[in-house]
Amino acid sequence: MKDRWIIQVFIISFILSAIFSGLSTLLSDINVIILFVIILVVIGIGILFDMIGVATLTAEEAPFHAMSTKKIKEASACINLIKNSTKVSSVCNDIVGDICGIVSRWFRC
Repeated sequence: MKDRWIIQVFIISFILSAIFSGLSTLLSDINVIILFVIILVVIGIGILFDMIGVATLTAEEAPFHAMSTKKIKEASACINLIKNSTKVSSVCNDIVGDICGIVSRWFRC
């Protein structure tokens, strides 16, 4: 079971790195203003995923169980994220956040 998670994380990080690396290579000869906007988008993605990772680690299940009993559809998805908070945090903070940080340094305006 643990080996499966390690393989999944490796595949996710490899694919994301390849996508961002390919995009940065393709976009290296573009106007400075467009590169600035792309850098802001990449940094924004990193910030958004860091926020998701921290939120899942600090959230408590009880309010979402109350929402789930009120038939709020998104509550069950939130409960699932909170139950797997270590994995969600690992992917969001460590993988996506770090890749976005590294890719944003590849663009040189």
